[in-house]
Amino acid sequence: MGDGILRHQPPAACYHLADREILFGRSGGNQPVLGYTAEDVYRDLAEELQLPVLYDLDYGHVPPQMTLVNGAYAEVEAVNGRGTVKRYFYE
Repeated sequence: MGDGILRHQPPAACYHLADREILFGRSGGNQPVLGYTAEDVYRDLAEELQLPVLYDLDYGHVPPQMTLVNGAYAEVEAVNGRGTVKRYFYE
């Protein structure tokens, strides 16, 4: 699925990080509809919202998966289809 990095903003079923980027986890249900693919959706969102979109990430419903906790802080880095997520918890 490409390098996993596009410019665009997300729909309601994804993580939206402080108006900086949108993250989509891996999904086993991304099937094209009338030739319109999940990658097309991500690309269109990135162009419309002028935000980076990262997709096919290791969280969600398809292994391998990690947990992203609601309310936690995170630093996300992605370059050439590879990236890291550092999570922080504050009281």
